Amino acid sequence: MKKKIVSIALILIFSLSILPIQAEETTQSRLEQYIHIGEKALIAVEEQNSKQEQPNDEITLLLDEARNLLEHAKNSMEEGDNALAIEYTKNAMKQIKDAAMLLDTPPEIPKNALNAQLKRLEQSYHKASIVVSSLHEKGFDTSLLDKNLQDVQTSLQQASSHIDKGEYIAAKNELRQAGASLQNIQEILREHAQNNENIQAYLSLVKEKLGIAIKIIELAQAQGLDTQTAEELLESFTIELENAKEMYQEGNIFQSLQHIRISAQIGKELRYEIQNLASALNNA
Repeated sequence: MKKKIVSIALILIFSLSILPIQAEETTQSRLEQYIHIGEKALIAVEEQNSKQEQPNDEITLLLDEARNLLEHAKNSMEEGDNALAIEYTKNAMKQIKDAAMLLDTPPEIPKNALNAQLKRLEQSYHKASIVVSSLHEKGFDTSLLDKNLQDVQTSLQQASSHIDKGEYIAAKNELRQAGASLQNIQEILREHAQNNENIQAYLSLVKEKLGIAIKIIELAQAQGLDTQTAEELLESFTIELENAKEMYQEGNIFQSLQHIRISAQIGKELRYEIQNLASALNNA
């Protein structure tokens, strides 16, 4: 019976692997199916583990991590972030697969299982620290990332202490908190990368458009047209753009985005004035 349950779980995992893995190709219904299969696989392994004479604590820990990842996947899907939802689900399925394979092995004592999870999280913490340190050296604001890293470090230290004292439930809670903080770091880094890409694209595009606007204003001035409003808007727009560049160069992505939003609003008005001037020039 145990091998049958394991087979069911592994079949579910395999069926997940053949679903679309590109967010842009994944419809909402397919994504829901993607997550649902993960939940069914988790339940299959969890039920079998609970029927064992001595449930395997490492399996329980792996499934707890997987359940948490699937919840994050659901939240990301509801927010419209299919790519992140898929990533969470794939990570959850790896945890479930590892748990399913352990059904055929003797259960480890809780201390060994917790130490194994502690080691995995320490490795993830080390990798995240390197990335955050690199961003800090480049001048980016990493205060929020630093706080989450500190939370991870504190939780891991406390978990290690609880394990040594045989306080396994407390250790499990600390490890769960460390995992949650690491997931926060992953989301912040992903958002940072997207914002960084968007800012670079915006500044590059605006530089080209700005040259055109200046040229039209100069031509309008030469024809004796009233360019006062366009000039005032251009000055305000340029100030906000320079502020955005300065904040970006200092690594303050959030402040840079604020100035970009303001410049975008001014840019709409400026574009309207430039279009009017261009029309007047064509009719002159």
